[in-house]
Amino acid sequence: ARFSITPDRAELHSLQVASFGSELRASGELADFANPKISLRYNLKVDLAQFGSTVRLPQLRRGTLTIDGQANWSTAGYVSIGRMNVEGADWIDAAARVQGITASADYALDQNRLRILRLLANVLGGRITGEVAIANVNGAIDADWKGSPANSVARIAFDSTPPANPGPQQLPMSGTLRGIYDAGRQSLEISTLNLTTRATQASASGILGSRTESLHITVSTTNVAELEPVILGFGGPAQVPVTVHGPASFKGTVSGRLNAPVIAGRLDLSVKEAGIASGEL
Repeated sequence: ARFSITPDRAELHSLQVASFGSELRASGELADFANPKISLRYNLKVDLAQFGSTVRLPQLRRGTLTIDGQANWSTAGYVSIGRMNVEGADWIDAAARVQGITASADYALDQNRLRILRLLANVLGGRITGEVAIANVNGAIDADWKGSPANSVARIAFDSTPPANPGPQQLPMSGTLRGIYDAGRQSLEISTLNLTTRATQASASGILGSRTESLHITVSTTNVAELEPVILGFGGPAQVPVTVHGPASFKGTVSGRLNAPVIAGRLDLSVKEAGIASGEL
């Protein structure tokens, strides 16, 4: 690292940290010690296979994540903008073999909102585009470990409130999450999970990744069509061939390992309106 300090500012000329195929480069300055303002330029390159090994996600076999951006902080708040790219990522497990994933997006983060802009992803021969905005999210992750970070235990607490005037294409969501993630045991304990949208309510509690316990979930909606963006976000088809409008509910459990969960339960679906999109089924 190269830096210099004067009576009214400190400047980081360059910082470079490399480890196991990943690298961080940064530069910036701290101006006005009496009323501090920090500006930072950063470039992060992450070897996804090594990252997967560190956090015990062996399904993440290959690829590179690059984040290039800048951040500014003052006592009034902070903002960070930049661009991220994923190249040649592979996800392989017993249930799925997804190779050659590429994705790119711009991002903007401040104390009130995270926006993912101009998202473009190529997966399984298809293309996903869109934008994501997460507003009014407050939370914390407190982690500690002994020995390797791969044995860390993270206590998670998040709260979210929807924007005051959401657009018709947005999915406003309020929710609460409290849980503990144990990387060494590969388990996630959720004490409280409550999510609410315009038409949908979901709750969950229990443990995922335990041989003897399960995660209990309940979901109810008055409009199944509202969930189509969620299906797309989890890798579903860009155009769902069957369109259903009406209420539905699901009550069941999620058990097994984090990387191979097993879902069991009862789904009740009341169809008010249904249609088949053009194309082949």
